[in-house]
Amino acid sequence: MLASADSASQKQIDEMFNAYARGEPKGDLPTGIDALTLNAVMRLFADPTVRHTAETVAQALTISRTTSRRYLEYCASQHLIVAEIIHGKVGRPQRYLPRRLSLV
Repeated sequence: MLASADSASQKQIDEMFNAYARGEPKGDLPTGIDALTLNAVMRLFADPTVRHTAETVAQALTISRTTSRRYLEYCASQHLIVAEIIHGKVGRPQRYLPRRLSLV
């Protein structure tokens, strides 16, 4: 691609590395939220009787707890799931995510 020129323009670099420069749609998700991972997180909530924490989601999807928490916070902010805080005897309260809201 650069055989005829000594340097590359930003446009050429974007075309080589950036999926959006190749015409793929950006989507409506915020930075840091991937559609495939988001779908995997939401599939965990298909059974309304199962309760999850950031740790159980992280273990189920083999992602970090930080990533898990980011996706769960996004889902809660979009009203896709409902968060409930359980205070134990010692330490930080656990944030359980018991169910998915019914989407009508």
